[in-house]
Amino acid sequence: MVTNRSGHYIHLSEPDLVTWAVRRALYPDPERRLALAVERGGATAAVKEYRAMKVWYPAETFTEGLMNRLGYERLRAKHLEDALAILKLNGEEYPQSFDVYDSLGEVYAARGDWALAITNYEESLRLNPANQNGVEWLDRLRKCAKGETAACPSP
Repeated sequence: MVTNRSGHYIHLSEPDLVTWAVRRALYPDPERRLALAVERGGATAAVKEYRAMKVWYPAETFTEGLMNRLGYERLRAKHLEDALAILKLNGEEYPQSFDVYDSLGEVYAARGDWALAITNYEESLRLNPANQNGVEWLDRLRKCAKGETAACPSP
């Protein structure tokens, strides 16, 4: 770390920078740690790492977005079971988040499980009726459930 605003006594001139550096050493980037865990051992390893980190990392380290991003990375890579396990954990951690259910709905849709996708999008819309993405997906999925395959995302 190089700074132009401090002399020999950085702890006096830039205490926030020192605090940041110490925290960074004690609590390495959680997103990177979880991404490495999932690469090495799939969702099982990532979930185990997440639970271990929750014990000793500061609570503010963890956000809904952290696991949501990891779940979507697995979804984009077509690792649907990993995505599902990670996003289910996110749902356990943040059950009042409409976005959690929106994300789970997308994974279930990718798996071709229209009923569970619909259930999750309905919950997303219950929590946030203004979720336009959820409205659009729900419309498509209800058509899929009725057998209108042209509307269905490919599993």
